[in-house]
Amino acid sequence: MAIMAGVGLLDVPARVLTGLRTRGSAGHGRTEWYGVQDLHAVVRVDATWEGEPLGAVAPVRPPVTFGFGSVPPAPGVVRVTTTVQVPAGG
Repeated sequence: MAIMAGVGLLDVPARVLTGLRTRGSAGHGRTEWYGVQDLHAVVRVDATWEGEPLGAVAPVRPPVTFGFGSVPPAPGVVRVTTTVQVPAGG
């Protein structure tokens, strides 16, 4: 859990500088940590949905507002490790 404590220390600077979070509640007394391993910008993509083009990449606006989710505004591919601590007896 020492690594998770380190990730937790990054939560306040990450929120202030980027608006992202590294720690939060997973509900029912559980604590959850997110540790980003990689972040790669997506500058162009050719994608379709049911045969229709999705268009150009664009900033994520409005920001994600569900659950414990947060994403940077610029499109990207991210590798994230999620750890959930379950309370004793849970």
